Amino acid sequence: MDKWLNPTTIALIIAIAGFLYSCINFFITRAVTTKIMTNDLAHLESDVKELKKENKDEKIDLKKDLMKIFNELSEIRANQVRRDAICDERHKDIR
Repeated sequence: MDKWLNPTTIALIIAIAGFLYSCINFFITRAVTTKIMTNDLAHLESDVKELKKENKDEKIDLKKDLMKIFNELSEIRANQVRRDAICDERHKDIR
């Protein structure tokens, strides 16, 4: 029995146990990290797709709003031209 319990055998058993623990710890950590990263990437991809869709919707709304503004501006310019023409016609004697 003393033959198996010498310090070299005990040190070898401890070294093998530590090596196995390190290997198991490495593989578990790698698996968990991979799972978390793929899960996060999936969520990030869905968030990016959603943001792109929202951005596209906002661009469409901005185009519509700008078109309305330009239409209103053209109507205002047309009204100013008419007003100036009427004013010129009424006050042509003064000039």
